[in-house]
Amino acid sequence: MKKILLGFFLCGFSFFLVAVVLSYLAFSAKTDIASPSALIITIDGPLVEGDSDSLEALLAESPPLSLHSVSTAIREAAVDDRISGIILNIVDPQLGMAQIQEIEEAMSQFRMSEKWTIAFMESAGVQSRGDGAYALALCAQEIYLAPPGSLNIIGLRSQSPFFAGLFEKLSIKPFFDRRKEFKSGPDVFTREGYSPKHREQLSDILSDLQITLEQHIAKRRNVNSETARTWINEGPYSATDAKAKGMVDQVAYFDSVRDELRKRIGRDNPTVSIHRYMQSLMPNLGQRTIALITAAGTIHRGRSDADPLSSQSSIGSTTYTKAFRKAREDKVSGVLFRIDSGGGSYVASDLIRREVELTRKAGIPVVVSMGNVAASGGYFIAMDANHIVAQPSTITGSIGVYSGGFATREFFKNYLGITFDSFNASPNADIFETLDPPDKRRQALLKTTLDRIYKDFVGKMASARNKTFAQADKVAKGRIWSGKKAKEQGLIDELGGMNTALDRLKILAKIAPEESILFQSYPIPDTPWAIARKTLTSGSKISTALRNGIQNFLLTIE
Repeated sequence: MKKILLGFFLCGFSFFLVAVVLSYLAFSAKTDIASPSALIITIDGPLVEGDSDSLEALLAESPPLSLHSVSTAIREAAVDDRISGIILNIVDPQLGMAQIQEIEEAMSQFRMSEKWTIAFMESAGVQSRGDGAYALALCAQEIYLAPPGSLNIIGLRSQSPFFAGLFEKLSIKPFFDRRKEFKSGPDVFTREGYSPKHREQLSDILSDLQITLEQHIAKRRNVNSETARTWINEGPYSATDAKAKGMVDQVAYFDSVRDELRKRIGRDNPTVSIHRYMQSLMPNLGQRTIALITAAGTIHRGRSDADPLSSQSSIGSTTYTKAFRKAREDKVSGVLFRIDSGGGSYVASDLIRREVELTRKAGIPVVVSMGNVAASGGYFIAMDANHIVAQPSTITGSIGVYSGGFATREFFKNYLGITFDSFNASPNADIFETLDPPDKRRQALLKTTLDRIYKDFVGKMASARNKTFAQADKVAKGRIWSGKKAKEQGLIDELGGMNTALDRLKILAKIAPEESILFQSYPIPDTPWAIARKTLTSGSKISTALRNGIQNFLLTIE
């Protein structure tokens, strides 16, 4: 009976996929873009690092934008005669500074085409920080701000919750150890505020990011650094005050922007959405294939998890080791490895790192492009690549480890009336017990484990980055660095975004700069939603996504 039901399901699903493909082809065949048009890119919320395989994305009229798709669309539009300008419609962006720098690089290329760019903001923050929204708007030549809006640039700030007091009230006793002094992860459980080392590294990071913001404002608004710093220090501003100071160009509602677009384009419907524009592009028929492997989220053992109702993802070692192996089997010309992760499991991170190493040793170059964060495990999986590229604002490093737990026996007894009893069949059967604070045996085990992992992490980093252990240990100690400082410390090779990483990968793979390439995304989707999503949104990869997706889905069912 199960086989019959499975057969019915697979048959129905196959018909569904065929219908989706035919519908897509019918639609895309009619996707003609009027010339000239203005490309409108609406940014509201986060930009995902990779394609979203969620139910939300599948059913949405406009699937969530990825940073790669936005950057690609802007660069394609720069050389597309149908597009005369770009309008950034900035609603409530939730982007890191490194992502904004990625967009700025693409917009810089677009501006070099001598086409115009406009940014429209309803408000840069509403009773909230607007530095990111304004930094994004600065990527355009002209900035419009709605009359009721504000320009809330007020500078950067760090604020963290600490739970030591709560755990004390609940009779819960946190126990953690770390390697080394800058590894601040456990502090939120064991302290009531920043430690001196934690405050030191945060101060350095925020100073670097603030200077980057000041330089961005100064360059794009053609003012000196002192003026940019004053603007930040004296914020926030009303729309009229922002215009008076030269921070924005026009105070107007969006209908005024549309009137301006009609004048420039010469017709009533002057814009094309980024989704429709991407569907109009011709498939890339390059002869050389580059694997695009995007790793975003927490690193853990097993298969990657994805919330079926949202765009959140994780980095499972099983999924990503298979991705690198498949890329090697497919004999790709190179791997562009995009990372946005604050780390996770040491074991999982090392398993992925090993596949990067094997891919490089197989003669397939691997270049890493770091997103907002590539720290701890996120740096571990990057360090064996041929070349590492990060933005000046990328948070990276954090080469260290911590571990521990929470003693909860008193909590269960005092608040829930639950008690525990136990019996050991061997002397060390309770070595990983967490009901009570660790005794000397468990403390010794924890220290030995942390020493071993830290030595392994630093040793492998030293080998990968051509340093002695002492040199590597000096920049490790669990400390986070900005991309700018990481370059100075030799943790990365070059400052830039994905396009910089791709240029470097082409050199390593002996691909001519002007030669067209074909991107193949790994891991290949292995769920019905992922297959349909890929089919709907990746016109240049329909047959590949469909074939590989069905194969993976059947293997999963079996």
